[in-house]
Amino acid sequence: MVLPAASRARQSRNTSQCRSGGRHKQSMGELVAHLERRGYVERTVDPADRRARIVVTTAAGRRALALAADRIAGIERMLADELGDDALRALRTSLARVPGLIDSDAREA
Repeated sequence: MVLPAASRARQSRNTSQCRSGGRHKQSMGELVAHLERRGYVERTVDPADRRARIVVTTAAGRRALALAADRIAGIERMLADELGDDALRALRTSLARVPGLIDSDAREA
């Protein structure tokens, strides 16, 4: 989530990633710190707002994204071959609902 968001824009703020990813600021900060320790992203000062930080994908992060995209494409081809296109679409739709179901369950607890 962080790597794709930062990669698409080449950079992004934690707050915009929280909004798009549905995460809390603290958990997003922890995730960014984890990726930064591994060399996939860097945090820099936003020149437009010196209080804010921008998350930038590094070359290692872009390589990891490319590798992940290739692997995901291979898995999707295999699933399409085994399940068929309609079943794969249904699977994607169902899986896309999972985060919302988990979040609503957590709010009720």
